Amino acid sequence: MWHKTRAQLGYWALKLLCVTFPTTWAHSKRPTAAWRLAADALFLVYFPCAVVLFPNPLATAPFYTAGVAILSTWTLAVRDRINASIPTATWISQLNNARSHRAVTVFRGWMMSLTSFAILAVDFTVFPRQSAKTEMFGLSLMDFGVGATVLSSGIVSGMRSCRSALQPQQQGALATLAGELQRALPMLALGVIRLLMVRSADYTVDPSEYGVHWNFFFTLGALGPMISVVRLCIHRGNDLVRGLAVTGVYEAVIHATQLTEYVQHAPRTHFFSSNREGMLSLFGYVALYYYGRSLGAIVGVPRPTLSAWRRAGIQVLAVALVAATAVAVVPAPIGGVAGVSRRLANAGFQASTVALCAMQLGLLMVLETLVPGESGEMAELLNRGSLFMFLLGNLGTGAVNVAINTMLVDRETAVGILAVYMSLILAANVVYTRWKQSPLSGKNN
Repeated sequence: MWHKTRAQLGYWALKLLCVTFPTTWAHSKRPTAAWRLAADALFLVYFPCAVVLFPNPLATAPFYTAGVAILSTWTLAVRDRINASIPTATWISQLNNARSHRAVTVFRGWMMSLTSFAILAVDFTVFPRQSAKTEMFGLSLMDFGVGATVLSSGIVSGMRSCRSALQPQQQGALATLAGELQRALPMLALGVIRLLMVRSADYTVDPSEYGVHWNFFFTLGALGPMISVVRLCIHRGNDLVRGLAVTGVYEAVIHATQLTEYVQHAPRTHFFSSNREGMLSLFGYVALYYYGRSLGAIVGVPRPTLSAWRRAGIQVLAVALVAATAVAVVPAPIGGVAGVSRRLANAGFQASTVALCAMQLGLLMVLETLVPGESGEMAELLNRGSLFMFLLGNLGTGAVNVAINTMLVDRETAVGILAVYMSLILAANVVYTRWKQSPLSGKNN
């Protein structure tokens, strides 16, 4: 147990280093834009990916210790200079800017880079098996990535709702549902395309992930309409109430109907039973989305002082503590430690995801009240082009698996392939996102 705890603490410490170093380095050295982009890519993408591949805490503990010590010394050394060069009013204005909120931007950028990396890396033997998706119970890095993707979407949605609270009333619930159904079509089309590509390439997919035909694009496509249906059914109360209601009802159904046994052992005889993991877990992801909106309501409120922002970060950390406590103390039959299941997306999985995401986001919010600056161009590009990068990751994974047998590739070659793969999709994402923001695209926003 201590071995895993030490590994997790070291991992989060390195992640804190990776997301903070580019800012302090940029403000102390004032490098060129190209060097800043390269440094952000190195510390936001390549170092975290390397730690995923080589997670042994005994081998990497010196690096963690040295990295945190260097970060602390560097931050203290440049803090007075930074504070003198950036007025407090400008600093607070940066924190109140919902479109480029540094904590959320860095959190989503890091998450998407690791998600894109793990999509391909899991097919190689160099990828640690404990980081791959779990069979039934437990929480791994890839399990967390799936939940964090949904929760982060809820955070962004909640922030936008905070900023538009004073605007005129938006369209009605039925019109919103119709709009969600229309917006779901492209994502569902991507799901069909991925299914056809997987079948044509004879790529092996474990049915225990989402089912025989289901994939995460179908999950993302179905979420919007289901979220709108929940809002129609629970039109009173806030997003936290909706999330708790969905969790409560879903958890009651799980145990009243022996759904765990069904998901784990039932034969796959028809469409629903063949895709039961993907379809049933939708209820858990709907709850996660609403929990994300609740966190977004905390992050998205403008605040007049740095101390107010620091208190908001502590509030998010308190949410992480409550969620972690729920996972630790609730008995396994209700979804505690032994009952955390990504296949079901049950209460234990939801609480674990909220705890990990809120811990990271809260630390970043507190940190940004101590070290001013912007999130960095790479984090912004990863954030704005997240869906495009996820799509590239799926296409790249298919291409690599068609070209070679990944399970027969040695460790050194696998690391080289993964480095080239990440470099290519990062470069493509940079080019695409910059083009999308340029006047030539007609989509500058």
